[in-house]
Formats: sequence, structure tokens, C-alpha cells
Amino acid sequence: CLHQQLEELAPLFAKQDAHYQLNEKNSGEVYAPASFVTIVINNLIKNAFSYSVGDIEIDLQQNTLIITNRHDGNETYNAGYGCGLVIVQRICERIGWPFELNDDGVRFSAKVTFVS
Repeated sequence: CLHQQLEELAPLFAKQDAHYQLNEKNSGEVYAPASFVTIVINNLIKNAFSYSVGDIEIDLQQNTLIITNRHDGNETYNAGYGCGLVIVQRICERIGWPFELNDDGVRFSAKVTFVS
């Protein structure tokens, strides 16, 4: 599902001259409605590319997805925290997937664990 979404989003990222680094290790199956998984992945990737300064990192290890982007810490970035992440948060709450956000002022990361 992740690879398919990256392929579908490729034209959008090409327009932004943006790139990603994918680190994948022991990825597993997610037993959940495909539409929810797709929406979560799409929103996290689009959010990261929209607010990133430079490339983004996508880490998939077993059933945990972490997407990290760098930002410059300005108010424009902070004001952009919005709809995509709220949608992800609501889906994760509904399905019971742990969802965490972390911002150290330079790097922003979103982590979802797809538990069955």
C-alpha cells in the first residue's frame, strides 16, 4: 500500500522538486480497511512534503510507519498544522492505532502503529 501511494503521489512531488528516502524493514500486513490505511498514508506523506525544507524520511518497520520532515520553525510552518493530521488522528482513534507527533523545532515526525 505504501509503495502504491508513493507512486501515485510522484507527479505531485516532481512539481515541488521534492524527494523521499524510504527505509523499510520487516514490513508486515495491516488487517484493516484499505481505505483507512490509504487515507492515513496519503495525508502523512502530503503533510510532510507540504511543510518540509528538503527531503522527507519514510521509515516502515514491521507495522510502524514514521514520516519525518525538516522545517525551519517559522510561524508559517506552525500555522499550517491542520486538516491532514486531524484526519489521521481521528482515523487512528477510531481504529485504535497509536498515533504520535513530535516536533523538536527542526524535525517534525508523525508515527502510526498499525495494530490489528
